[in-house]
Amino acid sequence: MSQSKSRTGSETAGAPLLRVGPEPLALRLQLRLLIGESSAGAAEEVALALTARQWRRWRSELVPLGASAASFRKLGLGYRREIWLWAIGDRPWEQMMEGLVGRCLREFASDATDRGGRSRRRGSVTART
Repeated sequence: MSQSKSRTGSETAGAPLLRVGPEPLALRLQLRLLIGESSAGAAEEVALALTARQWRRWRSELVPLGASAASFRKLGLGYRREIWLWAIGDRPWEQMMEGLVGRCLREFASDATDRGGRSRRRGSVTART
């Protein structure tokens, strides 16, 4: 494992961070077992399992931007193909998570500013692994 820290998104002084953290190998194994047991709806179940985990980790950073558990689940379901590819081993954890963080930045951080670029909510989102 590399000692360097990769970053996703633009860094802003004092901005909350979405920490990616190490790959959850136990969760990935559980999801692979789920995939092997069922095919109908498995992609959605896999996406919901990962987004539930990430919501617990990122909730305090996303709620001030107007995100809710439901909106984050919806975002995760829209990203289910990439989450599925990670779960089956075709996507590296870091690549998949960079995409999820990017979606969060576009969805929630952009909602935090009005059309003139002025902040409607406090804070912005950046990421660090």
